[in-house]
Amino acid sequence: MKKSLLFLLSILILVPYVLAQSPVHSSLLWEISGNGLKQNSYLFGTIHIQDKRVFDFREQVLVKFDACEAFALEVILDEVNPLAALRATFMDNDNTLEKLLGSDDYKLLNNVFKEKLGTPVGLFNNMKPFFVASQLLIASIKSDMPEPMDLHLLSKARKDKKKVIGIENFEEQIKAIDCVPLELQCKMLMDEVKDIDDSQNSLEYLIKAYRSENLVLIMELTEDTTENKIFDNIFLHDRNIVMAKRIAAQIKIQSTFNAVGAAHLGGDDGIIALLRKKGFTVKPVK
Repeated sequence: MKKSLLFLLSILILVPYVLAQSPVHSSLLWEISGNGLKQNSYLFGTIHIQDKRVFDFREQVLVKFDACEAFALEVILDEVNPLAALRATFMDNDNTLEKLLGSDDYKLLNNVFKEKLGTPVGLFNNMKPFFVASQLLIASIKSDMPEPMDLHLLSKARKDKKKVIGIENFEEQIKAIDCVPLELQCKMLMDEVKDIDDSQNSLEYLIKAYRSENLVLIMELTEDTTENKIFDNIFLHDRNIVMAKRIAAQIKIQSTFNAVGAAHLGGDDGIIALLRKKGFTVKPVK
C-alpha cells in the first residue's frame, strides 16, 4: 500500500503507520497502569476517516472512555483556526504543482482529478503535494458518518464535559509535513496517482485490518520502503518520543483516554514501548 495513504489517514489528523515487530497482540485499546498511578488510563489507536465501518467500537472502548476524567487526542481539532489551517496547506516561493511535476505528470494528475473528483487539479496548483494526495484519498473513502473518528470522540468528550487535551498542536503537525522535501512529496503523490486502483484496493485491506485490530497486518500493509526511512523518522519516531512524554505527564494528573493514530502504538520506538520504558505497565484490553 502506498505509504501516503496510511499517513494521511492516521497521522495527519487535520485532513484524514509503520508498526514494528512488537507488540504482536491484536488490540487497538491498551490499559496504562502502575508507576504510581492512582487510576488507570488508556491508549487507543484511531484512523481518521468517516467510513461507518470503523466506528463499530467494541464495548470496552466506550466503557473505558466513559471511565476517564480527560480525553487526549493528537490535535484539538475544533480549536484550530480554519484560515490558518488553509494557509498551511499552500506552498511558498511561487512553487506550483505544474512546475514541480513537469508537464506529463501534471497532465496525468489532472486527468485523475477530473475522473475521481470531477474538478481540474488547477484549483490545487499551489497546494503542497501532501495535501493534494489527501484530496484523492478522501475521494476514495466512504463518508457515511458526519465526522471522522477523531472528531466523533472529541464531540463525545465535549458533550460529556471531559477535560480535553491536545497531545500535539497544529504547528507541530504542519512542521512535520514541511520536513518532507517537496520533491519527495511529489514522488509520493505520483506513486499514488499512477497506481490509484491498487491504492484503493489496499485501502480496503487496511480498513479490514483496522476493524480486526490486527496490528501485524497493518504493519505489513504499511511498511516504509523508502531507502532512508524518512517517513518513520519524521512522522513516527520523533513524534512518538514527544507524545509519550506528554501522555506520561498527563496521566499522572488524571485518568485519561488517549486517542492517537494507530501506527504510533507499536514497535520498539512506539508509544507503548516508550511508556513501558518510563515504568508504566501497558497491556492490551481484551
